[in-house]
Amino acid sequence: MAAAPEMRHLLTMVSIALVACAPSPGAPDGGSDRIDAGERDAGSADAGSADAGPETDTDGGLVLRLAPESLQFFGLPINSTRFAVSGHDPLRRACATLIWDYSNNGMDPGAHCGDFFPGFPYVLVDADTDGPCGRWDYGTDLVTEAASGCVDFAGSSAASVDFVEASVRVRGTAFTGTVVADGRERAPGAVVLGIEYASDVPGDVWVQSGDEFGLPAWVTVRHGADPILLFDRCDVPVCGSGGGVCGAALPRVRSVTHGRASGGVFLVWDGRVRREDPSGNCRRREAAPAGAYTARFCFGYRFTGTEGVGTVENPVCRDVEFTLPAERVVWHVDDGG
Repeated sequence: MAAAPEMRHLLTMVSIALVACAPSPGAPDGGSDRIDAGERDAGSADAGSADAGPETDTDGGLVLRLAPESLQFFGLPINSTRFAVSGHDPLRRACATLIWDYSNNGMDPGAHCGDFFPGFPYVLVDADTDGPCGRWDYGTDLVTEAASGCVDFAGSSAASVDFVEASVRVRGTAFTGTVVADGRERAPGAVVLGIEYASDVPGDVWVQSGDEFGLPAWVTVRHGADPILLFDRCDVPVCGSGGGVCGAALPRVRSVTHGRASGGVFLVWDGRVRREDPSGNCRRREAAPAGAYTARFCFGYRFTGTEGVGTVENPVCRDVEFTLPAERVVWHVDDGG
C-alpha cells in the first residue's frame, strides 16, 4: 500500500470556488467548482506597433512578441529531457528560444501550467536577425525573473500536443524584458483541462495518470450523456495513418503535490473527438461541436500499487459543466482546515 496520510481531512472539507457548475453525485459537500475560461497570461499586454514605438513591459523592459506562424516546437538533442519552442519577432527583428528542462528539474512529463520558475524555462535571445530561429544551448546568460502560462510538447507524454501560451521575463546584458509566445491561434480548439489542489498540510494526493492504453484517466468528458474519446488510442489506428494494435499498458498513478501542500496536474485537449469510422477499421478525428459539455475530474488520497504503477483508491470526483468553445476548464480544490 502506498502513499498519503490516513484521511488527514474529511472529504466534506474539500471546497472549490463556484463559477458555473452543477454538483456531481458523490462530490464533497459544501464544495463548488470554478471554470477558468479565457485566462491567458501570454496575451495580457497590448501589442506594440512601429508607430507607437517599442512595446515595453511593466518594468520598462522590451517585449519580444513571437509571431505565431514562426513558432517551432522541438526536443533538444542532449542527454536530458528538454523541450523548446522558438520563434521570431519581425517587428523587433529578434529570435527567442524558450527551453523547459524537465529531467534536471524533476518535472513530470506532459503539460505544465502556472508552475514555471527560474530555469523552467530558460531563454535564449538573438537580436538583429531575420532568422532562421531555433538556436538551443545547455544554459543561458539571461536570468529568468518571472514566468507564467501553459506549455505542452508532442511526444512529452502519451496525450501531449504542441501548445504554448507563455510570458517569460528575463534580465541580462544582451537583453532585458519579456518574451511572449502565444500559439493559441495555431490551436484554436485547444482546451486546457486541470486540477489545482491546495491544502494546509504537506503530503501526496494522487491521480490516475495512465489507463490500459497509457492515457490519462483523471479527467473524462461527456457531451450530453455520451462520453467522448479525447485522444488517439493505440487499439485502433487513426484513419489514413496505418498503424497496428497495441498491448495493454500498466495502470499508472502520479502525485499532484509531490509531498507539498499544493500542486496541479494539467493536459491540453486538442478540441477534437475520435469517432469510429463506418468501416470499423479506424477512428476519425473531428472537431468537437460547440455546445454544452461536462468534465469529470478525480483525485484520491491513496493508491494501491508501488512506484507509480497502481490504481487510485476511493477517488474524489467533481463534475464541471462548460461550453465549447472554451480555453481553460480547471477544478480548484481547497482542502484546507
